[in-house]
Amino acid sequence: MARHNAESRSDNRGQTRAAGYWAAQWGSRLNIDRSGGAWCPKQQIAENVKEYLQINLANVSVINGIATQGRYGNGRGQEYAEQFKLEYWRPELDLWHTYRQRDGNDIFEGNWDTTTVIHHDLYPPIITKSLRVIPYGVHPRTVCMRTELYGCIWNENVSTTYSTPGRASVSDSVIVEDKSYDGFKDHSQLTRSGGLWMLTDGEYGLTNFKVNSISLEGQGWVGWKTHDSIKEKPIELVFNFGAIRNFSAVHIHTGNQFAKGVQVFSKASLRFSISGLRFSQHYINYFYMEDLALENSRNVTIRIPHLCAAFVKIQLWFAAPRIMISEVTFDSTASFRGYFEAIVGALSAAMLLLITAIVIIIVMSHRKKTVQENLVAFNVPFDVSSGNTIDIDTLNGKESVMGFSSTTEKTNTISKFQYVLPVNEKKDLILEYAVSSPTKSWTATQPIRVQQQYNTLHNIIPTTRRDKASSFNSYVNPCVATIPNKGILDGKSGRMATRSSDVSSIAWNIKPQSHQFAVDNLPEAHVPEIPKQSLKSLEWLGSSADGEAHICHVEKSGGGNVLIQKPVMVRWGAVKEMDHFMDEIRLLSSIDHPNICFLLAYSYSAGMGYAIFECPIYGDLNSYLKHLPLISNKSVFKLSCQIARAVKYLEEKGMVHKDLATRNCLVGPDLQIKICDLAIICAAFKDDYGEVRGRKSLPIRWIAWETIVMMLAVTVWEISTVAKEKPYGSMNDTQVILNADHFFYADGKQVILPKPKGRPCQLYKWMAMCWSRDEAKRPSLNESVTILDQLTKDY
Repeated sequence: MARHNAESRSDNRGQTRAAGYWAAQWGSRLNIDRSGGAWCPKQQIAENVKEYLQINLANVSVINGIATQGRYGNGRGQEYAEQFKLEYWRPELDLWHTYRQRDGNDIFEGNWDTTTVIHHDLYPPIITKSLRVIPYGVHPRTVCMRTELYGCIWNENVSTTYSTPGRASVSDSVIVEDKSYDGFKDHSQLTRSGGLWMLTDGEYGLTNFKVNSISLEGQGWVGWKTHDSIKEKPIELVFNFGAIRNFSAVHIHTGNQFAKGVQVFSKASLRFSISGLRFSQHYINYFYMEDLALENSRNVTIRIPHLCAAFVKIQLWFAAPRIMISEVTFDSTASFRGYFEAIVGALSAAMLLLITAIVIIIVMSHRKKTVQENLVAFNVPFDVSSGNTIDIDTLNGKESVMGFSSTTEKTNTISKFQYVLPVNEKKDLILEYAVSSPTKSWTATQPIRVQQQYNTLHNIIPTTRRDKASSFNSYVNPCVATIPNKGILDGKSGRMATRSSDVSSIAWNIKPQSHQFAVDNLPEAHVPEIPKQSLKSLEWLGSSADGEAHICHVEKSGGGNVLIQKPVMVRWGAVKEMDHFMDEIRLLSSIDHPNICFLLAYSYSAGMGYAIFECPIYGDLNSYLKHLPLISNKSVFKLSCQIARAVKYLEEKGMVHKDLATRNCLVGPDLQIKICDLAIICAAFKDDYGEVRGRKSLPIRWIAWETIVMMLAVTVWEISTVAKEKPYGSMNDTQVILNADHFFYADGKQVILPKPKGRPCQLYKWMAMCWSRDEAKRPSLNESVTILDQLTKDY
């Protein structure tokens, strides 16, 4: 620990100055008796007299201790300061601030003789560039002082600004307020700006906020409370680091004494800025799983994908009437390169990518010929037209009325479902307590080669790599309040104003199993038609050649006859024929099952068709599972049974879901699953699909080459592995197709997915049966539901 003092001979004398003195400040060094023996102010110290010794430091420093001494003067000195105060200043502060200890006291006890050194620990420490030591006394007295500071250079260089809907009152006797905040305080706007202290002082508040090291109620915590009128308003914290830094994580230490109305925030949103004037539209959303079991305080960690910024804005939403935070810390490193170097680096990276792309094109062109020759030799029923594009026969012959549309464009806008984790399932669902994103990666047992009789298992493929799909805490392009420039919303009204020429035709994966399916035999659509103007977008989910999707509110309008209170999912696309669109609506409205998203309404306007579905609150099952450390067998069976019943229901109605996977399963209260057809739109899942000669996208790792029960088993495998990796994650698309060829010919070279760790052998035996080439060995959907129900009862 460095010492900034008047004792060290290496200190520059220019670091100390005095307002007025009889003996110069050069004698103010501790344990040094020269230049009069100490610093002595010119006037006698009294209550209305202010004299000070100012110490100017070379860098902004953390001062956590001070020592004082009187004037010895070769035995002739009799002067010392019985009490003193401290003032500090750093560049971002307009005025000098009086330092107050955690208990609110600003007066320190000084010396009682001229030789004894008195030490004081500063709690909290002072972040300062200049420090003034001010002798204090009620009665006139001549004083002299020698002093020494303890501390080190402050490398964080961060200041904080925050605004709040209110001040937290945890009980009638405890007010949790950051009284030591040294920035500007605007009490009318309930904001603080440009200051430091409790949130960045390195001290963590205890779980019991009424008891800490200095026995002060509420100290160590900063708290906020909300009211019904401002319940939806977040707390906003802005951290200014003074220079561009590379951020990898933020840790928020928060309280969870729910019995007193204090809980961890329900949602956190992070935004970044270089200048602090305008924050990037890119942001990170983090949702916290409510915990009503343990009241201990905890660190909530939010991962940041190495973003460079000088300002970080954190918004926190209330899960309960009050939020308490004691510390916010960042994992970051200095970013030394300036903008010019960044531009040069970006150009260099672009050139490298261009060269790499040329090399890849040449290599893939050669591989394409090789792969095609291999496929022809095996007489494969799949036509591989390029290294990463495939042509798979659809599940049942040609496309039906609601078949795939042509793929004519790609989107680079990442979209995903966002969710919070429910608390009422945690005892059943999670096998160990967790409060933030898991840090351990899930690695399934290695894929295995299965003989035709499935009686001998051999490891043949190395450990699989992690899934590259976006996870819940991924850094994403904005979905809220930022609408792509494609005419989706009317900027003035906030309403949908889509032009048919801007949006591709809608394409559904839920469709009839055969051409003999008679849509005319279905009843007329019993869902209401609502005007398009009543749809107000809340969040843009995605856009692709298969349609577009928003989460919307439905508002009553002049021509409307329905009012839906909850947010809904709206998927739409261009409609070439009205009769064709109404056939789709009749088909979708005929589906009525508790585990399938229900069609609530539809709309048609200017050549655009809109299908409006219910919107489960916890988002897609794939992202949901990835943020659980573990999942119990009972929960695996509960989720799997619901999906199996939904697929069985569709089969009984003569329909099939051709994109069944966890990404197309939405999670509602009590872990209720509802399958949907939205994942093909979301760019977060674009790597799960293979393009077919630029015409269509198919989920090649899930696709069922004969019956839907194969796809069901892959979906259950995803659930069993907590969705931490893709099926056949160690294979590329071409290898997956070749593996399907081995299955088709039953040549003994086929590889099936590995047994998930910790799952019952009975479950994996059922999966292997579902993937069997022999139709007689494959269970039907009805038998699969029975098997999964029995496993649920057994566990």
